[in-house]
Amino acid sequence: SQQYSGALQTLNLLLRENPATGFKNRVNYWLGYVTFYRAELIRQETSLTEAIPEYQEVTALLENIDSARLKEENYLQRLLLLGWAWLFQEKPLRASNYWEAYLGKSGGEDTEQALILKHRLAIGFQKQKTFGSASRFFGRVADEHPESRLAASSSFWRAEMNYAAALSGNKNKKISLKQARNILDY
Repeated sequence: SQQYSGALQTLNLLLRENPATGFKNRVNYWLGYVTFYRAELIRQETSLTEAIPEYQEVTALLENIDSARLKEENYLQRLLLLGWAWLFQEKPLRASNYWEAYLGKSGGEDTEQALILKHRLAIGFQKQKTFGSASRFFGRVADEHPESRLAASSSFWRAEMNYAAALSGNKNKKISLKQARNILDY
């Protein structure tokens, strides 16, 4: 924790003493990066609730930089960190925007990473009771990673989320033939 605080102090001092520096974009990237890992440490040592202000700072820092001026590696890391920061703030839609961009840019090289991101989004949407989106991401896990350890349970949860989506907002608790087929397909 002291290492993160020292790094943040140094980076903030650099910006204060050189506000017009050409490195401002990179400094803000590293501020967001270090803040993210400080938030992770807080989350692991205390609770997610205690870490939320840090994740909010991460999103403020990393969303307000010129990502086109970052190195490719830093650009991808920014997308990944923003996705996690938004997911921890219980905003899976915002997280999905960054993670979809990450998965598109990274070329799907790391299938384990892709599996984890899709599954975490599915769970995030499920917690938010956004059943259609949860079903879509559970479906992506099952369809795009059929041999993974999460494929069978994701297939089950896709059907459950389709069922929940069919019933949500349905006062008479009856589902249409089309909705039933959608559930039974999985």
